[in-house]
Amino acid sequence: MKSPCLFMTVIAVCSSAVADNDRQQLVADKLVDEYAACAAYYEIVAVDLEKLGEKDSAANAYRASETALQRSQLAARQGRSEQLAREVVRSRLEFYIRGITRHTDQKMSNISVLAGKPGQRCKYAIQNPDAFRKELEAEVPKGIDE
Repeated sequence: MKSPCLFMTVIAVCSSAVADNDRQQLVADKLVDEYAACAAYYEIVAVDLEKLGEKDSAANAYRASETALQRSQLAARQGRSEQLAREVVRSRLEFYIRGITRHTDQKMSNISVLAGKPGQRCKYAIQNPDAFRKELEAEVPKGIDE
């Protein structure tokens, strides 16, 4: 009779570990997406600032873009090969660049549209990576009951 109980305990423990791995992959995927969006945002802002002659501000935006890109790539490596991680990040980056440039009419004259909510979220993500990750983790359900 002990055998069925042991089997059920092993199944429950394994299921819990699998669910936790799936949850961590979802968090990593959210980080890939968020940081790729920020890398695109900062890249576009940097280009626009350069056109306006704001070299120091443009340099800061380029650095923020690079930081966001590195964080996106780091998160993409979870559960993926190095090559697949690069492809995932490149795809997300291109997606966001197309979306942002379409949203700003490709003229960059509407760049102020980006200074609001997306800019604030990206600034927070870059300056507070641990808190940002915890917020994303809180958005992902911990189990079936959630």
